[in-house]
Amino acid sequence: MSKLTARLLLNYWLPVALMVAVIVVESTDFFSANETGGLLRPVLNWISVTLAGHALSEERFLLIHAVLRKLGHFIGYALLCLVSFRALRGTARAERSLLAYDWEWFWSKRWASLAFASTVIVAASDEFHQVFLPSRTGTFHDVVIDCAGGAMALLVTYAVSRAQHARSARSLMKV
Repeated sequence: MSKLTARLLLNYWLPVALMVAVIVVESTDFFSANETGGLLRPVLNWISVTLAGHALSEERFLLIHAVLRKLGHFIGYALLCLVSFRALRGTARAERSLLAYDWEWFWSKRWASLAFASTVIVAASDEFHQVFLPSRTGTFHDVVIDCAGGAMALLVTYAVSRAQHARSARSLMKV
């Protein structure tokens, strides 16, 4: 294995594998709503007592718990899509050199499409897997939340890539 290949695997593809592994672990019974609720309730009650002087009502706790779980979906799949895009871009960059005003060095529809497609596949597979666990429920709306996280990550990545491209073009014009 060449140094370039080893570097690509470690720096770019290992984070993708780790994110998928985290998602697989979080898809188990240990991370069901009952389990996370049992861990989260004392923390949220402590925060509530500290800030408001009383424990959370059951309704308020259930709402906060549900929002945090859905936020976890959104953020987790945003990160998966981001590291997937980064891995695809890093692999493509290793195959060519930087050209002065080359937008493809910063962004590619192909990288974005592949990163998003992989996010959709992992999200759908995760929810399908949860259908078979007694303590979990696989739902289509979770796949939608996951995909929204991936789409948001790509929008932010696009904006950052545009800014990097513009900065690179300006610095090359000064030379």
